[in-house]
Amino acid sequence: MSMTAKEREPWDEPQKSPAKEVKTPQCCPWCGGEMRLGHLLAKGGGAVWWVQGEIEWKSKLIGPDPNQSLRVDDEGLLFTYKTAWYCPQCEKMAIDAAGMCPPYGSGEYTRKED
Repeated sequence: MSMTAKEREPWDEPQKSPAKEVKTPQCCPWCGGEMRLGHLLAKGGGAVWWVQGEIEWKSKLIGPDPNQSLRVDDEGLLFTYKTAWYCPQCEKMAIDAAGMCPPYGSGEYTRKED
């Protein structure tokens, strides 16, 4: 028996992917410059990386590319971490990236002096 359109159940309808949220560039609260959109990603309890733009499926599976990502957890010795400030009123978080090494593939990479 074939089903007519009226006999179809809601779960039989093809699903549409949700519209992507357009994220407007944020202004830096300290200097007023335009900030870059990125995501914090930790793979398997390892290092925390900031990945510019949207996270690709490859980064989700095997971790971010160190040539295009910024390692964030640069504090501590045995257990690494990164100090972050959180504002509960505006629900924003900020970290201080001063002194962090740029991505390996950026051409700007130099070993951080201890």
